Amino acid sequence: MSLIWITGLANSGKTTLAKFLYKEIKKKHTNTVFLDGHILRKILDMSDRSYSESNRKKLSVKYSKFCKFLSDQDLTVIISTISMFE
Repeated sequence: MSLIWITGLANSGKTTLAKFLYKEIKKKHTNTVFLDGHILRKILDMSDRSYSESNRKKLSVKYSKFCKFLSDQDLTVIISTISMFE
């Protein structure tokens, strides 16, 4: 299906935008999921890791693999995450 990846600075409205898109897209495509980076970090047990460049790269790879896994099952995926770098 589709993948919509929203990224930006902290408190820039990423989650607000993603939730709005999710509600609108879900009206036509019920097989839509919303993923939030803060929640994924907890699910993937990344909460105890630093925000070093190396760890952010590793986490982004995990996010992308998970999104692909869901998308390959005909789900529309909307994910909002903080920017990896400035």
